[in-house]
Amino acid sequence: MSVRPQDVLAWLDALQQVYAENKAWLTELDAAIGDADHGINLDRGFTAVKAELARSPSSDIATLFKTVATVLIRTVGGAAGPLYGTFFLRASAACAGKAELQAGDVVAMFQAGAQVFSSAARQNRATRQCSMPGAGRASDAAGASSRGPTCRAFWN
Repeated sequence: MSVRPQDVLAWLDALQQVYAENKAWLTELDAAIGDADHGINLDRGFTAVKAELARSPSSDIATLFKTVATVLIRTVGGAAGPLYGTFFLRASAACAGKAELQAGDVVAMFQAGAQVFSSAARQNRATRQCSMPGAGRASDAAGASSRGPTCRAFWN
């Protein structure tokens, strides 16, 4: 089974929904270690991503991820904007020139992006909880398995 641009859009839509639904919880987690804005920032950022992709759709996966990166860097405050933006920039680079992604491409994409978070997440429980809490649920919503190699790649 391959991943097409419309699958990426469905995943991003599901991710936006997860952040919207968990905004309060993420903000509560951040309150214990930071300035209590992580959930608010991610909800704002991924809502802006959804709006931008609706305004300027692309049929190229790398371009989709580059757009996500640009919007997140521009709209998400604190360290999260550059972290998530860099995740999606690296994911974009890993997808360059591919009209569809195969399973190995998806793993490579997540590994490239997840390097941004992995060292901080291994050292800091709050970073681990806040960095991508909805990824498993979002991938389930898009029809992928949250127990597969993609999620394991995030933590390895």
